[in-house]
Amino acid sequence: AKEAAAAAAEEGRQQQIAAAKQQQKAKAASALAQPDGLPPALLSLMSIRDQEQRRAALKQQMALAAQHVLAEPDKHVGPGLKLLLVCAGDNDGQMVRLALLSLLVVFKDILPGYRIRSLTDEEKEMRVSKEVQALREFEAALLRAYQAYLKTLLAATGPATTGKRALDSNNNCGSIPTARVAVRCMGQLLVSRPGFNYSSDLLQALVPLMASSDAQVQEAACGAIRQLLQEDVQAKTSVEAVQLVADLVRKRQCSLSPRVVGCLLVLQFEQVTPTSQGGEGVGSRLGKKAACKAAKARKKPDLERDFAEAEAVPDVKELALLQSQMLEALFEIFFRVLKHCNASMSNKAAKDSNRAASGRQAGTRRNSTADSRGALSPPWPAAKVHRKFPLLQPVLQGLGRYSHLISVEYFNDLTMVLQKVT
Repeated sequence: AKEAAAAAAEEGRQQQIAAAKQQQKAKAASALAQPDGLPPALLSLMSIRDQEQRRAALKQQMALAAQHVLAEPDKHVGPGLKLLLVCAGDNDGQMVRLALLSLLVVFKDILPGYRIRSLTDEEKEMRVSKEVQALREFEAALLRAYQAYLKTLLAATGPATTGKRALDSNNNCGSIPTARVAVRCMGQLLVSRPGFNYSSDLLQALVPLMASSDAQVQEAACGAIRQLLQEDVQAKTSVEAVQLVADLVRKRQCSLSPRVVGCLLVLQFEQVTPTSQGGEGVGSRLGKKAACKAAKARKKPDLERDFAEAEAVPDVKELALLQSQMLEALFEIFFRVLKHCNASMSNKAAKDSNRAASGRQAGTRRNSTADSRGALSPPWPAAKVHRKFPLLQPVLQGLGRYSHLISVEYFNDLTMVLQKVT
């Protein structure tokens, strides 16, 4: 009897092992049946050969997915956004652009106005209510989908970054039209949620596109930065944007479109103390008290910072500090462009002087046109000035608008540089 019971137990164990193996085979077969993890709603579309029918079916599925996510985000954020992301990686460029725009509308509607914070180890171990746990799971799923969307947008902007205009007959996803749509999507995401996660990544992707060789991509990127500077109340993202533009001007050696600097001239500095009112101006360094206050603000507990951000009311002292940093980066651009113009004109003057000296030594009479004023004597035509120094005009406009805000000690340097340029 014991042997029979042992044999029965062994047989049952073998059956369980066989069932587990069969279940694993079934999972593997299901994975093969769903290439690249395709949602079930898209599996039936793989057999459609006609392009128009396939596009119509994909449009319907994308519309349904977007509608479900907008209606009940907490229930459909995972599968709905996954379907749209899969469509954004399709080989049909028209469907890719439609999916990118659909995702933009969905994210602009469901993204919260606060930054989703990563949970600490202690918070993960704490017991919470079902509502709090559901909110955490929703935020985690939303953040994963948003990150995947940003990666898709960044990959789509490749042709705009490299300047390649290879368009195929099917308008595939690597084309310039898709890149233009991706840049517009990134710009609208940044403007609508400047304080949300990955805003810094969006800025680092958009600012270099302000120097794109494609006019529409350049206009979309510059327009997004301009709108951000106009509407960003907290000013944190705006500071980073102006600093990145200053780095772009330095890297490109002032060889950029005038709209790159022109889009910065919408800045309003309400909290910066101007020199005319007895303040030290933005050019002076922060005192010890201001530095200590800034350090204390950075050391605030995470919970206090979260409450302060949730109030959506900018701190006056912090806003003044941020606007001062913005103004410093802006005048860094101005001075760099003026010094670049001065250096170019000095080199041109030196070359003209050498050429005139060599002509006199050869016995020829040549009137030297170079003097101590630089290469703009005699005056160049306006078209030649704009072509050689494209950033000079917006910089001069910016100086006329913001020069009263800088420290008095910088006016001598500014006057000297302007005299050499003119």
